[in-house]
Amino acid sequence: MDLDDLLGELFGDSDLALTRSRRLALVARMILGLAGATLFLAGAYLLPTRPDIGGTPAMRVAMAAAFAGLGASCVFNVMLGRRWKWPWLVAAASFIALFASRLAGL
Repeated sequence: MDLDDLLGELFGDSDLALTRSRRLALVARMILGLAGATLFLAGAYLLPTRPDIGGTPAMRVAMAAAFAGLGASCVFNVMLGRRWKWPWLVAAASFIALFASRLAGL
């Protein structure tokens, strides 16, 4: 089931045709990509700069890297419509570093 079928089931046979409009799809992708990137990059900025959040410095840096990788995936994969894997690899590597820093007690 793709998005057209889902919207057809939700709205019935109305003349909305939301997914058929390339311009509307582009605007929705830009808004969602920008919103996701803004939230993730704000988290990436706040985690290392606010020590009152808790955690060790290594954990805060790993969390900030995870947020930066997810923010980059919002920009490149959602907003620009590309299928790049490196933002997801950055996020995955930072999650591994997060667990390793927690286990090591750094």
